[in-house]
Formats: sequence, structure tokens, C-alpha cells
Amino acid sequence: MTIGDMHPGEGRIYEQSKGLGGVKQAGPVSPEAFAWLAVHLGELAPEGLRPEPPEPVWWTRRVLLRPLAYGPC
Repeated sequence: MTIGDMHPGEGRIYEQSKGLGGVKQAGPVSPEAFAWLAVHLGELAPEGLRPEPPEPVWWTRRVLLRPLAYGPC
């Protein structure tokens, strides 16, 4: 999910599930969820990270900031 997939004005996000071959579907999101997303992104800003629309939404909060992703630990 990228920053460009977030649409707070519509109350929706567009997400890609594993079984649809790359097709993104809209899903409803509460205003509170967008508020928490704003808090997360606000915590990244002082560290110089302001994700652009093609970049991932979620980032690790460890010393080495990187996109949060599935994969080997």
C-alpha cells in the first residue's frame, strides 16, 4: 500500500490483495484510522522522512528507517 492509495476525502484506501493478480480494490476506512496514519507520518517527519505518493505507507521505527515489508527477518 502506498501513500497514493490513501484517499481520506473518500474515506477509502486502495489495497492489493494477494489473490487478485495485482488488481487494487477500494476498501472503507474510518476517520480515526486516517487520524492514526497522520500520527505515524508525523512521527517520521522530524527524522527527514516524508513519503511521496509512490512510496510505502508504513515504515519501521527502528534506527535504520525502512519500509515495513514482509520478508526474511
